[in-house]
Amino acid sequence: MLRCVVHGPAVIALLLAGCGRIGFDTTDAGVDSTAPIGHDEDGDGIANVDDLCPHLPGPHDDGDGDRVGDDCDPEPTNPRQTLTLFTFMPGDQPMTLGGPGTWTQGADSIHYDGIGTGSGFVTGQVSDIRIALGIDILAKLGGSVQHQLALGVNDSSSTTGYFVELNEIGGVSRASAGSFDGTSYRSLDSTPLPNGVHLGAVFLQDTMVGPPTPSVTMDGGWPGEMYTESGSAPAYSGGEDFSFATNNLEIEVRYLVLVVSAS
Repeated sequence: MLRCVVHGPAVIALLLAGCGRIGFDTTDAGVDSTAPIGHDEDGDGIANVDDLCPHLPGPHDDGDGDRVGDDCDPEPTNPRQTLTLFTFMPGDQPMTLGGPGTWTQGADSIHYDGIGTGSGFVTGQVSDIRIALGIDILAKLGGSVQHQLALGVNDSSSTTGYFVELNEIGGVSRASAGSFDGTSYRSLDSTPLPNGVHLGAVFLQDTMVGPPTPSVTMDGGWPGEMYTESGSAPAYSGGEDFSFATNNLEIEVRYLVLVVSAS
């Protein structure tokens, strides 16, 4: 179960204050707690509680010794990261959820029925942060409507926000990093999706870096179909929450990961 997390404005401030690694249960709900491995999200034989990169299978080298595996670490040679949150959604997931549709809590995931725009956010001051979600797209609702998964950090003091997305609308589909100035969207870097937004397991990650060289980087896609898009984010100096949105997609969210960088 998720630990050392409170809902509301203190969430990420509390995370930054040094909770350490949280949300690392050794078992799924209903799984024998004496099992030798316990819950293993990435299936690499290392229990989440011991895994330096619990959602990505691999060797998980830790070159800078900060206990964030190099595969998860935005700065693998600079030991200032903390894998602050990893939750596989066992009932006390930290996002405030909304939308015209219905979110349903499962044993180790949360389900959205796909009606309109579903959203989730966590409030608290952030600057350099990496946010990753593991999602299963189960169905696409509607025909020519927008189908989207997006992540972003919100800053009410700035007129420009930055986001990453997998998106199809109006016959165009792409993986992209972009910005929104309150009036129009701008693509900073994008790649067409040859198969559109389609069913299957999806990884979506947003890495935000603040001054002196602000940037936004998207990593994501489906197994064997991964994309990296990156751009300058000159108006970004941090924000007060991060948010997730899904449009007209029935999905299961399997995990949420936060890697926070100390200033």
